[in-house]
Amino acid sequence: KLYMTDQNEHIVWFLQISDIHVSVFRDLSRISDFRQFCANAIKVFKPPVVLASGDLTDAKTQDSIGSQQFRQEWVEYRNVLNSLNVSQYTTWLDIRGNHDNFNVLNSLSKQNFYTNYSIQGKANPRSYLYQIEVKGDVYSFVAIDACLRPGPRRPFNFVGMLDDVEIAVIRNIVKRVEASHITNQGDYGQLLGDTIRPWCTCADICTHSEDLFPRCTPCNRMAF
Repeated sequence: KLYMTDQNEHIVWFLQISDIHVSVFRDLSRISDFRQFCANAIKVFKPPVVLASGDLTDAKTQDSIGSQQFRQEWVEYRNVLNSLNVSQYTTWLDIRGNHDNFNVLNSLSKQNFYTNYSIQGKANPRSYLYQIEVKGDVYSFVAIDACLRPGPRRPFNFVGMLDDVEIAVIRNIVKRVEASHITNQGDYGQLLGDTIRPWCTCADICTHSEDLFPRCTPCNRMAF
């Protein structure tokens, strides 16, 4: 059992960025702010891992009523990461949010730009596991994709759901985990803890709450 002391042991730090909402129609400062984060914060803090916890792009039409996946938004997102060589400084763990799933029929859809323009999408189209070892301690990061299948248009795509297939995938992931330190990330906060509850979880890292029936009490020892 570990106890908090004044020693720099059994500690790992990482950064989280969420709800980037890269848009081709509104608030272009989102792109410049995202670039500034990647250019400055990552080099200052030198995190082994950065969690990009959903809603990477905005996918809203110019009138803010409809929704559509815009390739240019995904191109802008990936260009920032590539132009700053982010992968040389950290491991970028991105995961889809509901905006990244607007109007997406399935993982093979031409509208599923997450697969081709995110860092993790090609190898990990949905939930996945990433582990690092720091001074003998293993830390596991479980990215949970609770996006609906298929992904409806606005305004019908604000509730996450883990179907039986995805729950089985996540449970198999967690069974492979040998670490005592597990961090879950995703766009739907309550679903993270509810699914991984039987296992030791140090933290749930999510974006804003978009669950249909959220509960106020945290389901883990730490909830963010």
